[in-house]
Amino acid sequence: MRPDQQLNQAWLNLSAGRWQDAEKSLLQMSLNSEALAMLGSLYYQQEDYEKAIPKLEKALKLAPKRHDLYPLLGAALQLSGKVEEALPWYQKILKADPDNPSHLYNLASALKESSQYAEAAQLFEKLIAKHPEHLRARNNFGVALLALGRIPEASAQFEWAVKLAPDYALAWINLGDAQLQLGELQKAQSTFERALALLPDDASLLARLGRVCQLLGQLENSAKWLKKALKFSPDDATLWRSQGATLQALGHWPAAQAAFEKALAIRPEYAEARNNLGNLLKEQGQMAAAQSMFEQVLSQAPSDAQRIRLATLAPPVYASLEELKHWRQRIEKEVGILAELPLRIVDPLAEIGQANFYLAYQGYNDKELQMAIAGLYRPLLPEQVSAKTPRPQSERKRVGFLSGFFYNHSICHYYTQHILGLDPEHFEVFLLLAPGNPQDSATDRLSAFASQTLRLPRDLALARQQVADLHLDALIYPDIGMEPFGYFLAMTRLAPIQAVLPGHPVTTGIPTVDYFVSNAPMELPEAQDHYSETLVTLPGLPVSYAKPELPKTWLSRTELGLPDNKHLYLCAMTLFKIHPNMDIAFQQILEQDPLAEICLFRFQETGQHLLLKERFERSLGGLAERIRFLPWAPKAAFFSLLAQADLALDSHPFGGGSTHYLTLATGTPVLTWTSPWLRGRSAAGMYQLLEIPELVTASAEAFATRAVQIATEPDLRQSLSERIHAGHSLLFDNPQGPREFANWLASLLKI
Repeated sequence: MRPDQQLNQAWLNLSAGRWQDAEKSLLQMSLNSEALAMLGSLYYQQEDYEKAIPKLEKALKLAPKRHDLYPLLGAALQLSGKVEEALPWYQKILKADPDNPSHLYNLASALKESSQYAEAAQLFEKLIAKHPEHLRARNNFGVALLALGRIPEASAQFEWAVKLAPDYALAWINLGDAQLQLGELQKAQSTFERALALLPDDASLLARLGRVCQLLGQLENSAKWLKKALKFSPDDATLWRSQGATLQALGHWPAAQAAFEKALAIRPEYAEARNNLGNLLKEQGQMAAAQSMFEQVLSQAPSDAQRIRLATLAPPVYASLEELKHWRQRIEKEVGILAELPLRIVDPLAEIGQANFYLAYQGYNDKELQMAIAGLYRPLLPEQVSAKTPRPQSERKRVGFLSGFFYNHSICHYYTQHILGLDPEHFEVFLLLAPGNPQDSATDRLSAFASQTLRLPRDLALARQQVADLHLDALIYPDIGMEPFGYFLAMTRLAPIQAVLPGHPVTTGIPTVDYFVSNAPMELPEAQDHYSETLVTLPGLPVSYAKPELPKTWLSRTELGLPDNKHLYLCAMTLFKIHPNMDIAFQQILEQDPLAEICLFRFQETGQHLLLKERFERSLGGLAERIRFLPWAPKAAFFSLLAQADLALDSHPFGGGSTHYLTLATGTPVLTWTSPWLRGRSAAGMYQLLEIPELVTASAEAFATRAVQIATEPDLRQSLSERIHAGHSLLFDNPQGPREFANWLASLLKI
């Protein structure tokens, strides 16, 4: 049979779907360029690119002017992962036919795939200038722009793409990714939900929704989406890790631990998951296991971030005073060693992701240690960021408030009136929500007052620039140190004046925080020695706390599962506030009052109460049997417990805050044992205002003696309760704190 007949027969076989017959006859014509081209095309259609490539290359060697084979060979090379080899063929065909949009798209796509994003973006831009409705070009142009960090431009391209084709799921996903990077979390959530309607079983999309809900503080929704994603992708370690983080934030500690362990079973070298598990173990007081996790990560992937994590490790609950001192000395020593080294950390938020929260509960002047730890990070972060936008024309002073707790949280209860109390005639207020800040009615109330509410992305560089572009005259942090985002952001000057309120009542140690705004009733004369910032002591209480709405009827002791024939001393504090020194006071209360029972609350599912129980059994012996750990109580039961207690006990040396207001609202006295630090003087400041010095003590012995006296003398307790009720107008909804803050801020900004 002649070659032309063989080719014709092969073509007929191909047309009829008899691929094996066509292949057999074409293989017999190994020196015929047309046969090689047909064979290469056959293999390409079968997605056997490794077979297609040599046939097409040989065909072009025999017939170099076969321009129609250039894009086929380029595509085969690109699809087989040989993108760099594909580029010359795309360039050749584009040179031969420069106005063909398909050739331009192929070259741009290959450039993008080979990470030559700037070159790819130029070609995509050229293509859509001539063909504005080229859907895939719009989408891939956006992908290239994303890679170049030109995120707003990328977002605009994806928006174009979804307008052109509302059912184009990939463009919706890419648009959501861009919005996520811009910190437009609510937009991203809506966009991903739109994509999910098109791809309901896509595990990566479900994971994106889980992540964005996590950042929005919608933890139940986050857990729901991640659980669904895991059904479709059960061997994805990153999904298990994300689910673990959400479950931990929800307080489901055993389930969170199981999720982290599953992630590590799938990927044993997964450093981030091992650190998550280490942090979870730390929160449960399993310090040896936690330290082992962190050390394994350091061994597998040595980094300065991991060295800092290990150096600043501290337990939430201590077995003894000796153990507390051991950990304190260890931290001071390890931080001192690191201070002498040139540290390399690109992003401390991503690589470390924790602040020094538990240091404040050890009971020391934290100024020097906080400054030393901040000093480790200070050289790693920009000292100042300048705005890229012009300042808007306005005579009003621009003030930003930044926190992750602008919702139904004690921080919001403390400082809502500080924000709402600023005169709009003189101040323009910006509400800055840290990642993870949930949205509720408290958030909405503040947002309605603010000129702008900005939900910041979990990207320090992007967040810094977004805040800088607001041209703030002052940036106020209601709290620093309770979560890592605000801590690391405060390392950079984003406003001429930066101040912190005592939401977390301990110095930050950060040199770019200028003022610590406290109050005179709660500070000692020498208090400036406790702060790296300039201390401001305003008159009156520092907060305006709304009087809580109490239940119309109280649950009885019987209904609460408590005995009627005992004196109940309620210490309604989180367990990491129960310092070993408190064991002395507890012992003396239990010895002096045979009917005493001391009640504390379990803290979620951490098991911290078991550690404290073991400590009490060692320090108190048989008396420990009279310390009761109550379940974490819902609101109605909690207020009833406060009301039914004979006496509420403050913690020492880190006392209560919001709990004081809630307790005093019921009229139950809170007995306090002051410390030298602001964090242990909240109740003392309140009682100075109320003129009830009998509820302030200065030693474990005085604390125990006064506690027993009040709990066992009903008339004394009733008298104290009446005086507390009489002072409610001073304690609750008192405008003095916000007013003094506004006056201070106005003076500072020269209004």
